Amino acid sequence: GEQAEVRVNGRSAGTQLVGPLPAEFDISGLVAAPSAGNVLEVMVRDDTHFSVPRPSADWRNIRHWIPHGIGGNNRKGLFQSVSLRGRPAVWVADAQVTSSVARRELTVTWEVFNSQRATVSGTLEGSVRPWGGGAVELTLPPQQVELPGQVTTTVTVTVPWANPRLWQPNHPHLYELRTVLTNAAGQRLGRRDDRFGFREVGFEGIHLKLNDIRCNLRGESPSYAERPGSMDTRAQAERLVRRALAANFNVLRFHAAPAPPHVLDVCDELGMMVIDESGIYASWGMVMPEHPRWLPECLAHLERLVRRDRNHPAVVLWSAENEGLNVQQLSPAQLKLFAQEIDRHDGSRPVIFDGDGTGFGASPASVKHYVRTVDDLKERGGRSSGYGKDMRHDIYWAAAYQQDVPLGCGEFLFPETKEMKERMPELLGMMGLQTRGYRFANWFDIRPYNPFYAGYQTDAGVKPEYRAAWDLIVKSFAPVAVFDKAYDELGPFPDPPHLPVGRPTTRTLIVYNDTFADEAVTLEWRVTQDSKPIAGETRALKIPLGDHAELPITFTPTHPGRLELHLLTRKQTEETYRDVRVFEVR
Repeated sequence: GEQAEVRVNGRSAGTQLVGPLPAEFDISGLVAAPSAGNVLEVMVRDDTHFSVPRPSADWRNIRHWIPHGIGGNNRKGLFQSVSLRGRPAVWVADAQVTSSVARRELTVTWEVFNSQRATVSGTLEGSVRPWGGGAVELTLPPQQVELPGQVTTTVTVTVPWANPRLWQPNHPHLYELRTVLTNAAGQRLGRRDDRFGFREVGFEGIHLKLNDIRCNLRGESPSYAERPGSMDTRAQAERLVRRALAANFNVLRFHAAPAPPHVLDVCDELGMMVIDESGIYASWGMVMPEHPRWLPECLAHLERLVRRDRNHPAVVLWSAENEGLNVQQLSPAQLKLFAQEIDRHDGSRPVIFDGDGTGFGASPASVKHYVRTVDDLKERGGRSSGYGKDMRHDIYWAAAYQQDVPLGCGEFLFPETKEMKERMPELLGMMGLQTRGYRFANWFDIRPYNPFYAGYQTDAGVKPEYRAAWDLIVKSFAPVAVFDKAYDELGPFPDPPHLPVGRPTTRTLIVYNDTFADEAVTLEWRVTQDSKPIAGETRALKIPLGDHAELPITFTPTHPGRLELHLLTRKQTEETYRDVRVFEVR
């Protein structure tokens, strides 16, 4: 449902638009504690109360003036959780935790609400310890506060922290801030615990940086709203995230509807980065942005989303909306207001517009969908000429364009046409190969739409007919890997290319080091004929974090027949990648 009215013992606790975010109702004063026999009533209104008819040949036959998210008009009943809360007279309503790795500082902003008429004098105290237990590592100086009646008071404190343990995917360390509020007599008025991670994210040049380390995002875009049962519970969410990590994905964009809080909790704990997308979804044309309530409802939705999720360290980017410019539904002016609203409530992470470039300057990064030409990349809005037409073998085409802003592609190779659906194994394989091409082009964000069509997120696993393509996807997303540049342009399942017998052959290898520690990478390559080595070497490389290197290798086939090029990379003693490329010598 989109709206819920809650009544307790015959009295209203309020009405809220729930939509693609959970709702919370304050029932203070409506029930006694302890008590029994209370009566709860919930009235739910679906989206027909917030929409008008739209001519359509299918189910997309309405337009909403509220942010509805993906999922169409097929949701009835309560779609997100609704919580009832009883509050004390004075309580700590919020604690925003912001960290700076560059300055080694922690900033806490508290919001304290005094529901009484009289001013209350008190003290706010904060301490930080590792999440899950351990000794206090940081104590915040006590803050003497005067809390005027019936208003919210904001208190901000910034303290130095010389040696925090950082949150990043290779060690997702988490902390807990404990806040205690006491009155002038020393009596406790309230306590709250907030989990966070110490980390800093932002753009530098054309690269995304996490803790001042180049961070290349590679993943996909599952949708909570469109696919029920994939992350409704914490157990389901943990299964989804672990499977994505096993596929070498390091980011998930929860597409066109915010994921429930327990999903972000799992990502925080397992080191999966998140692009947190709002429910402002324009792709199906089911929006009504000219309605006077549209913009206020969108801004209110963004405020709720950001305030709910801003302490999650896994959230590295906000995606304010999806394809509003691409499908010519929203205006650049609206996107600019969306970004400003997000920054007003956070300001510690960049804002992107998935599918809409920079929103013509409202975002520092350009994240496109379904690009096919350099002109698509140059345009800073939603232009895309490749929808249903972007399956191609010239995977390095984008390297010819020298971007001057961070560039990403949040959707490509969606099986839109009948021909693409009939070629699903090839299309899935090309998701891997085109990812290799975009990595080479130094794009910071690469997400085909969607590898889960292979079936890897199901209990049955990858479908048999897609297993070869899935192997190609997993290898293409490997953080430390080596690819044969020219071989990858032959397509996902090529016949062995021909090499001349007795003549030197040179191949170009691309070695990647998309990790957060250790520039040392060991490369091994070996050429065999009839299982006997004819050439090879082991080379110690130093590749900056997040970067790649091109290396030529040369060998001479000795006789006709099958030839294999074995490729392997290691970090320290751990093998990170292994593959074989097959040739025919004539």
